[in-house]
Amino acid sequence: MQNLGSYLEQVHKQSPLVHNITNYVTVHDVANAIIASGASPVMTDGAIEDVKAMAAIASGLNVNIGTPTNDYEEVCLKAVEAQAQGSNIIVLDPVGAGATEYRTNLCKSILDTHKVSLIKGNLSEIKALFTDEAQTKGVDADIADKATEDNLDSLIEQMQMWAAQYELIIVATGEIDIVLDPFRAFAVYNGSPMMSEITGSGCMLSGVLTAYVAANPKDQLSAALAALCAFGIAGERAEQLTLERGHGNATFSNYLIDELYLMDAERLDENADYEQR
Repeated sequence: MQNLGSYLEQVHKQSPLVHNITNYVTVHDVANAIIASGASPVMTDGAIEDVKAMAAIASGLNVNIGTPTNDYEEVCLKAVEAQAQGSNIIVLDPVGAGATEYRTNLCKSILDTHKVSLIKGNLSEIKALFTDEAQTKGVDADIADKATEDNLDSLIEQMQMWAAQYELIIVATGEIDIVLDPFRAFAVYNGSPMMSEITGSGCMLSGVLTAYVAANPKDQLSAALAALCAFGIAGERAEQLTLERGHGNATFSNYLIDELYLMDAERLDENADYEQR
């Protein structure tokens, strides 16, 4: 595997076009996080013909089901179909899967009908797609679904079976982040508790992951690892600045985007905190 910083450099070099079908709560922050990472965002989810045309030319598609509407399922499926015929880089963020039957079934429909590159969610959301055991707290993970050093290896083994079933990458976020495919797995320790105190950190991460994977299609797992570490490092620095200056969570959100913008290969390589499991 190359140095993680090289995957960031590819994002800056290629500036991939990232098509986002995301939720209206966080759309602004997602766009800014993608720009800060060196890529180019486009947001469209209202007109089916526009969605299909945009997905066909985009470098990657980020599907976030945070605020579904009546026509949402058709829009998502048409976009995924068009993307599959283009770059074939599709990232699914199953926000609230397990909380409602509609969200869970929509995500399963996407997985069952098209080749998804990467799923990113908390452990409760991910479990909801593959088991009948998951419980969620709205769009948040259930307290029982927590990766620890004691259960990390068993979680990885379970998720690698799911990754093999659909031939994709899984990113499970939490106090310890996990990124894996059927053959390799990494635990990531970068990040900040303040990320859970703002709306949109997970949505921003999905956009950033799409940018990195789209810019590095030949090694998507390593690209996802680089994106996860970069985002976590940005969160650590944003927390430091916020606390030093006596500010709150709204300022933290701005600092988080600033630190993504200031991220370079050297900073990423020096501060990435991960291990292969």
